[in-house]
Amino acid sequence: MRPSLFQRIAWFLCWISIASGGVGCTRTPSAAPSNTRIDARELLVEAQVFPAHWIAAPCGPDCQRTEQRYTAERVFGNPMVSGRSVQEVFVFGSGEEAHAKYLTYYKNSFRPRVAPHTQLVTPATFHYQSALANESSFGCGVDIVPLCVALLRYDVHVIAFTFTMGEADQAGGLRLENIEPILQVIDGKVAAARGNVTPRP
Repeated sequence: MRPSLFQRIAWFLCWISIASGGVGCTRTPSAAPSNTRIDARELLVEAQVFPAHWIAAPCGPDCQRTEQRYTAERVFGNPMVSGRSVQEVFVFGSGEEAHAKYLTYYKNSFRPRVAPHTQLVTPATFHYQSALANESSFGCGVDIVPLCVALLRYDVHVIAFTFTMGEADQAGGLRLENIEPILQVIDGKVAAARGNVTPRP
């Protein structure tokens, strides 16, 4: 099947980005398109996927403000260290709408930055690639604080994580190796919701 105009535009933008700054931008050929619209709340991860002592911030008193069917957000943190991680989930009516959101989020998160801030690029030691996502980007840099951003589109679903990373000597802070298991959980949630797609190990 030939790629759509939106897919060709996305790949062109990704190619320019990679050529100019090494920013990660990938599409997994094995990703299986699905018309299943998953409730955004089902794609939120739990605090257990983070390192010890990380918790999810309470969504109350009215969780409908941050956790709805088509948009959901959850904030995680470790009370003993500075920083936090934010997960956002968006569900759209079509893949084109989701792709447009993906591009908008990508352009904002992976925009060029002026020193002492640094543009987000994929670390050489990070090798995880989603088996199901139609589009995905991952990069780390400095924007006031060290951070990493993971952005994924699964058909009509867009999922974004902003991870504030811990300092090298800060016990309990988030490390690069802590992120891959979190993204694996998202692949597992999407696969389970679709019912007939299993992510590769």
